[in-house]
Amino acid sequence: MVTPLSAAVAEKAAIDLIADVLHWLRAHGCDPDEALDRAQTRFEAQLEEAG
Repeated sequence: MVTPLSAAVAEKAAIDLIADVLHWLRAHGCDPDEALDRAQTRFEAQLEEAG
């Protein structure tokens, strides 16, 4: 069962993970904004395919 508290904890963990990946990308010479844009595009395409 998902409670509002557990959903909030999971959301915070996901945000922390995304921030860590963005730091990693930047440290390795990648553009975090471009990566976010590409990830958003892929996410939206996957939603359309599933929907």
